[in-house]
Amino acid sequence: MIIYAALVPHAQELLRAPEERALRFPIVSRALQTQQEHLYARKPDALVLISSHGAQMRYSCTMDMMPLPVVHHFGESKDEQARLFQPDIETSTRLRALTECSQEFMYAPHDVLNGEALVSLALLLEHLPDVHVLRLTTAYRDNAFHMHVGKILEEVLTALPLRYAVVISADLASIKTLDASAHRARLDALEFDREFLEIIGKGKYRDALERGQMRSRSVSQCVLDPSALLFGLLASCKNRSIVLGYESPFGTGVAVVEFEL
Repeated sequence: MIIYAALVPHAQELLRAPEERALRFPIVSRALQTQQEHLYARKPDALVLISSHGAQMRYSCTMDMMPLPVVHHFGESKDEQARLFQPDIETSTRLRALTECSQEFMYAPHDVLNGEALVSLALLLEHLPDVHVLRLTTAYRDNAFHMHVGKILEEVLTALPLRYAVVISADLASIKTLDASAHRARLDALEFDREFLEIIGKGKYRDALERGQMRSRSVSQCVLDPSALLFGLLASCKNRSIVLGYESPFGTGVAVVEFEL
């Protein structure tokens, strides 16, 4: 069953000691703390992490089966504690068997250490007991395909006895250029972020994807394909989205969003 869904940023700048992160990114830092507490309270058995970074294929979403070494930072001394999150073999085997002919899900042709995924896990799972993680990388396909894949994923997760958290690892818009047009690009990026969060806050997920595609030429964003997959998964679930926090302090929008199920 699916007991939690969320969007978690993966900007490397956020991966620092909690005290320092709170000083530099106060809004997002508080939102991440709230998100950690909510996820801890729900006690998932496994976590599905969806990203557009990793071993991408043309026609299939990929499942990376590499154990994830996640480093957490603690206190002003910045002591590090590494944890190894094991892959979710049971769920990936079920997805692969179900789509063996249609091939919506394939195993990654090689193990790719996804740095963005490591950041999201470090931010989200700092206080959570060990859980198995299924890393899904989106395909070079359109919104319709990813929403279709999300529906398949929802059916599998609902049928299995485990308690699942499903999380998008993504940032919002970032500036593509640093030349004289950077100011205009910055305004476009901020407008994309504002529109995207406002529309999903109203539960109009398809509208958010369509508006995002219209702006994809002027801003670079990695949130659309993972969002389409998650929205496909949520299509048959009664849910409500809540934006816990948003900032854009270094040219990239970072947001923390939960979907109440």
